[in-house]
Amino acid sequence: MASPLYQFFRMMPRHSLSLHRRSGDLAHLTEILLAELAPVLSCEQPAALLVHGDTTSAMTAALAAYYARVPIGHVEAGLRTYNKYSPFPEEMNRSLIGRLADWHYAPTPCARKALLNEGVDSSRIVVTGNTVVDAALQTAELITVSENLPSVVRQHRLDKRLVGRRLILVTAHRRENWGERIAAYCTGG
Repeated sequence: MASPLYQFFRMMPRHSLSLHRRSGDLAHLTEILLAELAPVLSCEQPAALLVHGDTTSAMTAALAAYYARVPIGHVEAGLRTYNKYSPFPEEMNRSLIGRLADWHYAPTPCARKALLNEGVDSSRIVVTGNTVVDAALQTAELITVSENLPSVVRQHRLDKRLVGRRLILVTAHRRENWGERIAAYCTGG
């Protein structure tokens, strides 16, 4: 899914994991990821591992790093709903990563406060801002200066009539928004 964007963002992976899995089976995904990540961590022996977000992949990477005694940094740390089933499984993934992480890169002061309330040492928390906003701004800049765009970016390029106008970015990709909820968002319902 992300491979056309590697060149666009000027970052190429050194390792590509083989994730043949049964659709939607989180336990199976966790099993495969642990098995795939262990030899990569053993081979690379990184000084640290950064995990981003609250996906099962991020949680499993943090767990694999913990097993390999590799220090962990968590980007988007401290986001909390305090309901372990909503969003599912992301809320529990966040909490588990938070317990494993050595450094916490919180997107907001509110996320920092949540981490402090959980007993995380303030010296291990940095408020970084929102990486989605950073990526959107970087993409907007790259689109204006680059003619060599991957097809996935060209397909979603803004209509010229919208350039220079104020826009709102909505992220509604979470599982709990699928189906009727996302349809309602799109129709203003």
